[in-house]
Amino acid sequence: MPSPTRDSESFSKKPVENDQERFKRLVNTTGALVVAVDPQARITLFNRRCQEVTGYTEEEVLGKNIVELLIPENEREDLMIRFQNLVLGESTPDSPQVHWMTKSGEKRLMRWNNTFITDKDGNVEEIFGIGIEITAEKEMESALEKAEAKYDNLIEKSLEGLVIISSNPPGIVFSNPVASEISGYSSSELTALSPNEFFALLHLEDQGKLIDRIERVLKGGKPVPREFRIVRKDGSLGWIRAFGSRTDFEGRPALQLTFIDITDWKEAQIALEESEAQFRSLFDSVPVGIFRTTPDGQIHDANPSLVEMLGYKAKEELLEHKASEFYVHAEARKRWEELIKQEEVVRAFEAQFQRRDGEVIWIELNARAIRDTNGEVYCYEGTLEDITDRKEAEIKLMSAHQRSEFLVDLMAHDLNNINQGIMLTLELIESDEELPKHLREGLQASLDQVERSAELISNVKRFQSLESEPRRLSTRDLSPPFHAAVRAVERAFPTKQVFLSTNIQDQKYWVYGDGFLTELFFNILHNAVKMDRTPLVKIEVQAKENSDERFVKIEVQDQGPGVPDSEKKRIFNRYPNGMEGVRGSGIGLTLVQRILQRYGGQIWVEDRIHGDHSQGANFVVLIPRGERR
Repeated sequence: MPSPTRDSESFSKKPVENDQERFKRLVNTTGALVVAVDPQARITLFNRRCQEVTGYTEEEVLGKNIVELLIPENEREDLMIRFQNLVLGESTPDSPQVHWMTKSGEKRLMRWNNTFITDKDGNVEEIFGIGIEITAEKEMESALEKAEAKYDNLIEKSLEGLVIISSNPPGIVFSNPVASEISGYSSSELTALSPNEFFALLHLEDQGKLIDRIERVLKGGKPVPREFRIVRKDGSLGWIRAFGSRTDFEGRPALQLTFIDITDWKEAQIALEESEAQFRSLFDSVPVGIFRTTPDGQIHDANPSLVEMLGYKAKEELLEHKASEFYVHAEARKRWEELIKQEEVVRAFEAQFQRRDGEVIWIELNARAIRDTNGEVYCYEGTLEDITDRKEAEIKLMSAHQRSEFLVDLMAHDLNNINQGIMLTLELIESDEELPKHLREGLQASLDQVERSAELISNVKRFQSLESEPRRLSTRDLSPPFHAAVRAVERAFPTKQVFLSTNIQDQKYWVYGDGFLTELFFNILHNAVKMDRTPLVKIEVQAKENSDERFVKIEVQDQGPGVPDSEKKRIFNRYPNGMEGVRGSGIGLTLVQRILQRYGGQIWVEDRIHGDHSQGANFVVLIPRGERR
């Protein structure tokens, strides 16, 4: 089994689907052993070469404990200790060697080069190993140490290349058949090479390493394996893993070099690195946001486009958050979670997100669930696209016809009724030349109707202004626009005394809005004063925010006639849908709702005293919270 080393490059994330398919083809065509295990030592990958060497099929090994299945019994305890230490982050020897037992009971020796797949905290999720069988190499080394007399026979029949290199002059004085097979040169050709031709067998960048190795070994240095690039006779490049030791040849010091061809293994490793680099380049350069999250929504990876889209300067800041934190409406996140669990693939899902600076944007989300070998979902992967401009254009286009019908209906119905009231009152006044007291009261009623008409027309103008003005939202102190609205309402009702208590103070609450904030509170407060028929109007306004919430919550409680349950939703929807006509005369609360939609906020009405609407209304307003200054 692989025993990963800490000097191996760690993968921090798993490749995406298309890379996995390409990777699977690659590992099944390479001549190297490729195996992967999870932190519990269960096999998650077992390529075709592993199956050929061991005799086990992929179905027979996946999910099995690699130690119990493949490691000789007398070596299991020591290997499990090394494996557990490795998972905990302790280092292991370079290129560890491990015995495997084949299905037929044969003991084979493998040498491994390993890579980690870790999460963002550095915890090992998977250990990935590329190995070669070195059974023959170890057997040969042992035989050389034990029986010098069998030397000639052994090197001729070795499964590894073997050459003896003289030091003065440098060159090959002996080679076995495998050396010829690997290099493409016959034994006679190898021994006939000049010193320059001998060094030309190695890639120019590796020649210095070989010279240094010869000198070190001849001076008594410890033999260690080394990897070199060779130039074959046909000009192609190959990789060898060589082990050099000091020997004597015809009475002179020489270097005995045994080596194996690791070209397939090395090319597989290089291809994997290039594949990861290409994937990361694509991941980082596409203009669409790409993400990976855990099933509970913790963000594990995000490309630069997503980081910028959500208003962050660095990816590390974004990775501290969960995906659910960006949804303006919690029910949208809940709906998405239900879809991904049912379908495992969600396409063209639209929702409102709030950026780090408080700005609300529309996004289109595409995602799919990724399962492990046990069939469990371990992450969600997908893309995120900012469709704010498109969404706003769609909304305006869809509502243009409705808006025109609404304004026509409004002018035809409400203003007509108001004008009829005025005309009736004027006719009564006109029919009596002496204008008695009761007719003068009628005159006052007419003035009230005119005032009502003026208020309606004013709100229509505000409505049009709201629809046409570009959205430029920013963080604002809640207090100035709120208290400006209070003063405007008091001026609008000079005959009433308005007693208002509130906890809204300067620089206490910060919200994300624009110049329509005053209009928003004016219409809510104006409605409360207008509906209360008493001369002393009492209103209580309380704001609050919690550290884990995304909104400032404002409750406006009055002691007027309240709102029956049947009207609680309709009072905000005087903007018509379909063929529904306009009822009533005021559109102030509809204007409030439209302003909050502009901000990504909400409004609803409750009973001030639960269950008894006649005791007054409680208007609840949610405005996105801005960054405190």
